[in-house]
Amino acid sequence: MTGIREAIPEDARAIAAVHVAAHRQTYARYFGTSYAAPDLGDRQDLWGRALRGPGRAFVAVEDGEIVGFGHHLGAEITTLYLLAAWQRRGIGQRLLQHLAASIAAAGFADARLAVLARNEPAIAFYEGWGARRIGVATDPGSGEEDILFTLNTAACLGRRR
Repeated sequence: MTGIREAIPEDARAIAAVHVAAHRQTYARYFGTSYAAPDLGDRQDLWGRALRGPGRAFVAVEDGEIVGFGHHLGAEITTLYLLAAWQRRGIGQRLLQHLAASIAAAGFADARLAVLARNEPAIAFYEGWGARRIGVATDPGSGEEDILFTLNTAACLGRRR
């Protein structure tokens, strides 16, 4: 079974590799030839900083390899990515529950997150966990429309895996 553990700064390189690969697997279909994958070095720097705080991250590990991760900063879930080959196995659900538990422990009753409006599978995933749409915003990096959600942490934690 895939294990979930808190990420440590030494995971930055592996998280960056998963981030870039999962980003390609997820977003290339929505943007076609205009899609530009994030730079691996930039992502490694980003995760090196992020894993030193103040946010918190969790990784999904299978046979010693990181296959997915999630991160939150305060009440905001900033990322939750899984490699395509590891999706639909309950790993994303477990990562989400770890994030919700961490957010609740930090004193927040609700988590916030944004999802690319074109990403219907991710929208369905979060809505399946009880996330409610609370608005829309323009993603500053891509200029694309994001759907903004809130997710009650207690309700998320009360669900079975």
